[in-house]
Amino acid sequence: PWSPAIWVNASSPNETLGNSSMAVSAGGAICAIWPEYTINPDQSLDYDHKVLQTRCRPSDLEWGEIETLYDAPSGVNLWETDIAMDDADNAYAVWSEDRDSGCDVYFSHRPSGGTWQPSVRVNDGDPGTASCSYGVSIAVDASGSAHVLWLAPGRDHVRYRSRTPAGAWQ
Repeated sequence: PWSPAIWVNASSPNETLGNSSMAVSAGGAICAIWPEYTINPDQSLDYDHKVLQTRCRPSDLEWGEIETLYDAPSGVNLWETDIAMDDADNAYAVWSEDRDSGCDVYFSHRPSGGTWQPSVRVNDGDPGTASCSYGVSIAVDASGSAHVLWLAPGRDHVRYRSRTPAGAWQ
């Protein structure tokens, strides 16, 4: 049977969520990710206040506190998200956003028991091109290398990059 449903996020009635994603490590730790937007009194979305939230649960323990992975500056929209975990319970997140006037793919990682590290842009080429990189996806292999996949501008190219456990992008 299913376990009882619990609230993972703590949104108030004046907030709404974007697409969520979840990952489970081989040892049973879980991390979830979602973008959260404030709703204005007129029921429109406040695109000037949005955060990328995460919440993790070590194996067989209670859910931890909600963490803000990224607090987007005014005028920046957060789009798709994905998250993965390795066998050591490290978490890896990707998302698309329009930080530089176009949609780019960003990455951050959270060492097991640590905090989210500063984000880095994953897609190549000039940041903020007129077209949008979207359809982000991430997976981590047994060696701890992260593999990121996305649809490139023009919507007709699937792009891929990997990151070694030491943090080098290839």
